[in-house]
Amino acid sequence: MGEKVSKDLQQICHNNRQGGKVIYRTAAAAEKIRRRSSVKLFVYHCPFGDHFHLTSKEQRDRVEQPPSLGTLRRWLENQSKVIAAQQRRLDAAEVKLAEEKKRAEERQRKAQQEHDEELAAINALVGRLKRV
Repeated sequence: MGEKVSKDLQQICHNNRQGGKVIYRTAAAAEKIRRRSSVKLFVYHCPFGDHFHLTSKEQRDRVEQPPSLGTLRRWLENQSKVIAAQQRRLDAAEVKLAEEKKRAEERQRKAQQEHDEELAAINALVGRLKRV
C-alpha cells in the first residue's frame, strides 16, 4: 500500500467487452509506460472515452493513408526518367553490339580469306611436288 500511484493513472475503464483496462489521461503518459515496459506494447485511444490504453496487440483497423496525387505524379515522373535512362543505355548497348558483330564478321571473313589463300598455296605446292 506504500506504492506511489501515478497521477496519470486514473482508474480502470470498464466500458469495453474485454474487462477493465488501465486508463491514461494522455498519450504521452501511456507512451512513457510503454517505453519502460519489457513487453512490446502499443498505445491506442479509447473508443469509449477521452483517454488512452496500452495493448500488446498491434492495431488491425488502422488504415494507412494512400499517397497523395502529387506524390504519385512525382513518383511516376521519376520512374519515367529511370525508364528513359535505361532505354538510352539499352540503345547504346545495342549499337555497340551491332558494331562488335560487324567487326567479328569482318575478322571472320578475313580469317576465311587467309585460310583460303593458304589452302590454295598448299595445294599449289602439293601439285608441284606431284609433278616432280
